[in-house]
Amino acid sequence: MRFAERMMLSRAAVAVRRGDARSCHSAKSVFGHSQSGVHSLLELQRIHGNTFVQRLVRNAPLITEVVARQPKPPDPGWSDAPKKGLNELVTTVDENGNIVTGKAASKGVWRVPVEGLSGGYQGTDKGPAFESPKGKAVALIPNIVIPTAPENVKKIPVDVLLHLHGHGVGYRELEPGKSENLKVLKAGQLRDIELYQMEQQLLSHVKASNRLLIAVLPQGSERSNFGALSSNSDAYLTEVFAKLVPKYLPNGAMPGRVIVSGHSGGGPTAMAVAAKAGKRTDVLLFDAINFACVKEEKKVDGKTVIGKDGNPEMVCKSPKVCTSKEYGTARQWVTKKIDADIKSLDGKTEAQQIIELKTNGTRFRGYTSASLTTKNTCSYGHWYNKLKTDIEATITKLKVSEAVANQFRQNYQVQQAKGLTGFKGNEPHERVMGQGNLEAALKD
Repeated sequence: MRFAERMMLSRAAVAVRRGDARSCHSAKSVFGHSQSGVHSLLELQRIHGNTFVQRLVRNAPLITEVVARQPKPPDPGWSDAPKKGLNELVTTVDENGNIVTGKAASKGVWRVPVEGLSGGYQGTDKGPAFESPKGKAVALIPNIVIPTAPENVKKIPVDVLLHLHGHGVGYRELEPGKSENLKVLKAGQLRDIELYQMEQQLLSHVKASNRLLIAVLPQGSERSNFGALSSNSDAYLTEVFAKLVPKYLPNGAMPGRVIVSGHSGGGPTAMAVAAKAGKRTDVLLFDAINFACVKEEKKVDGKTVIGKDGNPEMVCKSPKVCTSKEYGTARQWVTKKIDADIKSLDGKTEAQQIIELKTNGTRFRGYTSASLTTKNTCSYGHWYNKLKTDIEATITKLKVSEAVANQFRQNYQVQQAKGLTGFKGNEPHERVMGQGNLEAALKD
């Protein structure tokens, strides 16, 4: 065998051992079915002769087998995400928040950026982010439990956490040197992983419950505008599921029980979705019973401060007094659901009533980063504590046994979030869903 022949075959063998797609490129092109592959084969025959080509062909099955075993490229995410950005591709997030590119088989949560949705927010203003918010969402799918249905049942209901983000870029990525108004999220971070710690907590919850719960995170505007989502959330979830089946969810998967969650400015939309739901819908509110000043004045810093919209920024006029329409909305919804739960207990024994509430009763969780003992009306703590007091008063008036009343208390809870000591400024508010608080809210 001539030296050139030995070198060519040696390179092919090295490529086989290494699994190097680039090294195999020439061999792969030779044995492909394209016209260029035929020309390459004839060129090798002309240069090296028939014997060399025959030896190379004998190695072809092994070479092409290695080429076939090359890993598939990761699925694409948002088309306008920056190159090597965190939303460019589908990724897998582990229990510690580490991100691995692609739909990994290792235990974790598949993070799937979805685009092209006709529902939800349709605005295009990018603000300080790389990506446009139009028609986008992120789906989080723990890969440790596969949903199944009874035999001969084609539809597979999957529990969904539908979460509405607060003010800011949502799940988009900040451009370097730019920031949100609260200045907590940094460039190179994702809100759902860094601040909410949602993937980590979702994975832990599913592992403990052995019941699949996926999260759908609609991308809204910087002011938590989610378009017409509140009036057609069922259609919205159906559209998202259509983009997840069958690659990430099995055929037949459909939205099942829905838990609506809102953080900060996402609260009004979360409550609007819950109010229009025709089936059981649980609600989680994280610093999302918002408030506003009774009297305002222009913000002055040497001169009148002008906002992004071109209008003067307004601040509370001293002494600061705030009111909250959202408190009234939450109170009304909770009272209505408790009334509905009471009606479902008619004719049942105490034991049956407790089982009914555990199995089918509505759940409400209110978590605040502020102290529940504050008297400051311009604080989340004040309004959350007011709702907590109302819930207790409502339950106390129910004509049920103490055991049943305690189950109502378990189903409707308001509490101060844990794990936020040490965070300063706006960080407790922005991180209120993290530190295990989301996982705690999801527990029955």
